[in-house]
Amino acid sequence: MIHSYTLNGYHITVDAASCAVHVTDRQGMDAIALYEDGDREKATRLLQEKYPQVPLADITECLDDIDTLRA
Repeated sequence: MIHSYTLNGYHITVDAASCAVHVTDRQGMDAIALYEDGDREKATRLLQEKYPQVPLADITECLDDIDTLRA
């Protein structure tokens, strides 16, 4: 189970299964939430729509990092 929230300007995501706590930027927190169901194409499309200023390579790298953390 993943829980994300913002506190005092920090975007925090807690993975209850591994007890890991991650501090991200807003885009990272959104990527985690959008990619929770595992649909990479959908997450990529939605992130590109929400953050058109972020290069596709950065979105792909972020999702790759999420895949690594899941493994």
